[in-house]
Amino acid sequence: MYRRYKTSILNPSRIPLCINKKIISVLYFLILGIIYILPNLIYVVSTGGIDNSYFVEIVDELRGEEINYVLMDNTLTNVNMLGDVESFSTDTLQITFTAISDQQLEQDVSSIYKEICSLSKASIKLLFTEKRVIGLFDYQGIIVDFDLGTYEEFNVGNIIIKNTNNEIELNNFSKLLHNIHDKYKTLIILVTIPSLLLGGFVALALTLLIPSFVLYIFNRGLRVKFGTIYHMSIYAFTIYILGSTLLYMFGATYITLLLEIVSFIYLSIAMRNYAITKKGGFKREL
Repeated sequence: MYRRYKTSILNPSRIPLCINKKIISVLYFLILGIIYILPNLIYVVSTGGIDNSYFVEIVDELRGEEINYVLMDNTLTNVNMLGDVESFSTDTLQITFTAISDQQLEQDVSSIYKEICSLSKASIKLLFTEKRVIGLFDYQGIIVDFDLGTYEEFNVGNIIIKNTNNEIELNNFSKLLHNIHDKYKTLIILVTIPSLLLGGFVALALTLLIPSFVLYIFNRGLRVKFGTIYHMSIYAFTIYILGSTLLYMFGATYITLLLEIVSFIYLSIAMRNYAITKKGGFKREL
């Protein structure tokens, strides 16, 4: 496998030697796919998709607001008894308070979630109901809901949220948010990683599709099959995948276009070398 990486990066004319073993090429593609999504994978594993800074922002947003809710005896109660839904949000995180019971939530889940989600475009939403916390995670346009647990499970005691000018109350509520984050993070990781991997493989396959198709259309005279060109693109675009991932992690993404052009040239070289040598057969393979 190491020789294939070395050839893909340093010697594109020898890339045709890599395409004789399809099983190895599939494994190579899967490894590239994991590398391709590595920055997102690291972010999801380390934060669960919800960074601690989001809580600082939402607590600042709550400061000075009038919130008519108290958390007493592990039950969230609306002080003015009007059953108002109160929602506060930043660009990323939305918090909604409602005294709705578990029974009401189960009876009309879709309409309740629709109402809550319409209050903000934030991708991460926490719904504080009478007895428990529900996490709503907007992943690629699909709302995924998690029963994060009861207030008793989070073990935070009584919190009077009404006076948000009181720093002690805000700090207590902040502790509740951080306890929620620990469980939320684990659930998000378990749900997100499989879909992230699948999405990464699909994205990589589509990334290789366009340059392969372009070279196939404009080099029909070489009589190289599209499948063969696509197969070689897995190796030719190694330098782009590795380079763009490293550059993204170091915040230098502006060079990725250059790497994409280099990979396209590599694929062109590999295709032409394949066309020249295919009649006599390949003497060796990697």
